[in-house]
Amino acid sequence: MPCYNMGDYLDESLDSLYGQSYDNFNIIIADDASPSKSTLDKLATIDRPRCRIYYENRNLGLVKISNKYIDKLNAEYVLLFSPDDKLHPDFLKEQVEYLDNNPDIQAVCTWVQEFGDGHDLIKYNDKLSKLPHMLVENNFSGAALVRKAAWVAAGRYDTDKDFYPNLDYELWMSMLEKGFKLGTIPRPYFYWRVVRTSLSHRMSPKDLLAFRMALLKKYANLYEKHSSFVISHNLKLISKFEEYYITSSEGHDWLDKEYERLSRLVDQLSEENTILTSRLRRSIEQPYLRSTLGKIRRYLKRTIPRSSSKS
Repeated sequence: MPCYNMGDYLDESLDSLYGQSYDNFNIIIADDASPSKSTLDKLATIDRPRCRIYYENRNLGLVKISNKYIDKLNAEYVLLFSPDDKLHPDFLKEQVEYLDNNPDIQAVCTWVQEFGDGHDLIKYNDKLSKLPHMLVENNFSGAALVRKAAWVAAGRYDTDKDFYPNLDYELWMSMLEKGFKLGTIPRPYFYWRVVRTSLSHRMSPKDLLAFRMALLKKYANLYEKHSSFVISHNLKLISKFEEYYITSSEGHDWLDKEYERLSRLVDQLSEENTILTSRLRRSIEQPYLRSTLGKIRRYLKRTIPRSSSKS
């Protein structure tokens, strides 16, 4: 549990861990130089069995602190668990049994139920958590139980800043590149606290594009190998975007300007990428950009009054 200023949620998360029907586990809480006195005070009061607490003198960041302390774990299976999330009582039991019974699977996740500022049920399935589907979208939860040997073999979490905070997506790609398999338990056993100010909700279009470009660069061989699938997928996104654009007039002026701005950004990012062919770059970057703008358009449709749209 990497912890940075999350003391308010620690008791809930720990209660969900100690309420597990499977109890053969150890917990490491690694404080990443939290400046919050309330968090440090809360950590000082924790006295639970099989739980060790470490303190960093300087902030390492999520990726580096996760790598450092997972390396310390003497365990067959490991779980990166945020101190503001919670688990169903059978979360560990089901996952351990799954990996025990499926030696060819290197990591297993469950469905994810949001709580807090979100209420969605996120369903994953084995068909989409493999190549080539994972090339275009992350279809596997970061809250997965992983064989530590596979985590090490995949290179741990990549410290490239462009992969943060999507460190789990990059790890799954590394595993898939090595021929490892991912599995899913189709039950909502992980509870993800959604906070609108969290990293996953603060990522700008620039950050998302930088992440996508870093992924394309690192796994260029996979994108080349499955280029037909990737192109087909993104052409469908273009088609959906264009259909919506034609049938709705709301926010066109703003969206057109934003598209031009983001297109310039794509061109800048493309100059740094010398591995992929220009054909493959075009087939991925523009559709990804358009799909992002499609989400913006849907937001505009919900928030801009009909009377303010162009005639």
